[in-house]
Amino acid sequence: MIFQDVILMLAVCNLLNCQAIHPFHEEIPTTAQNLLKIPLDTNWHGWLEQDRKSRLSKTQMEKETNKSNTLIKNHWSLENHILKFDGKGHSIETKSVFRDFKLWLEWKIPPQGDLLILLRGVPGPRFWDYKKGPAETSTKGSGGLFLNKRFQPFPSKNADKPVSEWNQALIKMRGDRVSVWLNGPQVLEEVPLENSWDRRKPLPLEGPIGIQARGTSFEIKSMAIMLLEP
Repeated sequence: MIFQDVILMLAVCNLLNCQAIHPFHEEIPTTAQNLLKIPLDTNWHGWLEQDRKSRLSKTQMEKETNKSNTLIKNHWSLENHILKFDGKGHSIETKSVFRDFKLWLEWKIPPQGDLLILLRGVPGPRFWDYKKGPAETSTKGSGGLFLNKRFQPFPSKNADKPVSEWNQALIKMRGDRVSVWLNGPQVLEEVPLENSWDRRKPLPLEGPIGIQARGTSFEIKSMAIMLLEP
């Protein structure tokens, strides 16, 4: 596009009073922590069940972590700061734990792809090829808390880009409330996240960010987190 075309486009946009929508809803601040630092084990290790962690000694924890790490070997790779999963192996989680935060995410899935992000170690927003899902969710789009039963499980609107294109999301968590912006528009607004591992227990006050292995491949080329003040 030549310079004159850009000026014309901006002039038309001004006449129509349109507003540019940032794909992430807001820029990733320079103070945010990049979770895709090379090598992979800088920030990530194999996923461990939350309840089991509290029952393990330090020695047992190291043993279980090493065992879990063998399950992710050869299936997860981080090259040129793009995280790739081949659809096999085990889930991963951050070594660090987080309480309240904003999480920026840019990903791409293939047809029938499925990507689920764990917040504080609990299943959170789902980004997937929703058209391949069951009838009741086949028009709902991505970004919802699909494992919620008591509170809103589905996104308020469909803001997905076509499968195999890069999508951008901003996930905000404060307390037990989750908000999601997908490719600019907000699709979830302060919905309580339920502890789907054990609904008799409250949501953990803090925990790792996780990426669940759900049997399909995907790529993530941007993932950054910033802590929120209490």
